[in-house]
Amino acid sequence: MDIMSDSVPENIPGFQIHNLIAKGGMARVYLATQTALQRKVALKIMDGRKDENFAERFLNEGRLVASLNHPNVIKIHDLGRLDDGRVFISMEYIDGEDLEQRLARPIGADKAVAIIHKIAECLAHVHEHGVIHRDIKPANILFNKEGTLVLTDFGIAKQKDTDVSLTRDGDMVGSPGYMSPEQARAKEIDHRSDLYSLGVIFAEMLTGNNQFKDDSYIQTSMNHIQMELPHLDDNLSQYQSILDRLLDKNPNQRFTNAKALIHALDQLEGGDDDTGFDLSKIKMPRKSLLARFDTLIFIVLLIGFLGAGGYLFQQAMVKNNLEKAAIAYSNDRLMLPPEKNAVYFYRQVQRFDPGNTEAQVGLDQVAERYVSLAEKSLKRRQKKKAKKYLQRGLTASPNNEKLLALQAKLKK
Repeated sequence: MDIMSDSVPENIPGFQIHNLIAKGGMARVYLATQTALQRKVALKIMDGRKDENFAERFLNEGRLVASLNHPNVIKIHDLGRLDDGRVFISMEYIDGEDLEQRLARPIGADKAVAIIHKIAECLAHVHEHGVIHRDIKPANILFNKEGTLVLTDFGIAKQKDTDVSLTRDGDMVGSPGYMSPEQARAKEIDHRSDLYSLGVIFAEMLTGNNQFKDDSYIQTSMNHIQMELPHLDDNLSQYQSILDRLLDKNPNQRFTNAKALIHALDQLEGGDDDTGFDLSKIKMPRKSLLARFDTLIFIVLLIGFLGAGGYLFQQAMVKNNLEKAAIAYSNDRLMLPPEKNAVYFYRQVQRFDPGNTEAQVGLDQVAERYVSLAEKSLKRRQKKKAKKYLQRGLTASPNNEKLLALQAKLKK
């Protein structure tokens, strides 16, 4: 029997094979019944090449996915080797449709956000376990009959802190319609590449098409490298800043991690700016006279009383606020919520240590983020939004030359 044909394989011990449900260049996936437990499974069987390295990579997919143990990651039941040398993975059978099929019908913005949020939760778990999926695309996002989302096909995944990859060294990996610019260039990638692919899916759900796809593999890849980011219609503008971050050509300008994306999605109802909050709608709570007493005076008095101990206290407070600032920045809490944002914590550091270099660098990074947001808004002729970003950037770093130049440009 030609094992790479679409015919149903025979004599797979422990399984009754029903029909082919998916195929790729290296393997076939069949609907089967695991006879011992009488349960439906998806049985992935590698092709017939006598390649021990490939077989080990194939089995490593099963081991890697089994280690993740997340409700939205495909479950692995078993793996093994057949008498003829082929290896197989028995996994959870998902009896619904995939996202690629759902895209044939309109998906509302609220539903699109819910789907992206769930995938981001899944990726947060996957990435925290040191795994990069590298092939996030609609066909690999399944839904069972209850509507539960399941991420599948880790066949080209990579463990970040090891040399273990499920592809051959030097291969360009990923599906061209959803691969990141760094994937298209066959460069080293990290978890932010998965976030880019998720951004392409988000744009496709919101607009109804994937603007990067072209007739040829090469042109599609080049589109990810060269094409401008999708511009959403006015009725979808509240999602624009999230989409821009996900699809930035520079990985360093994307969300730091999936948790930062989740935070941004959670704040969508609060406004349409980069943090998800509308500053004009924030009501500052009134404080008691004691609460409004200047914290700096208290610290100065404390240092005076404690002498040398005060210096240690000062250094501890600087370190604590720098750590809080870094966390706030990574979660896109640039200037809000009040007293829990990156600018606030960096300012606190400067109150304890006016010449602190790390705090100034942090404020400059916040300003650069607003430079990028303002430039994108100007490119789309959204002057009002650009002015808002400029004002916020200058609050963080009043002497930032790029912001001042953009401000002068707007005044002309």
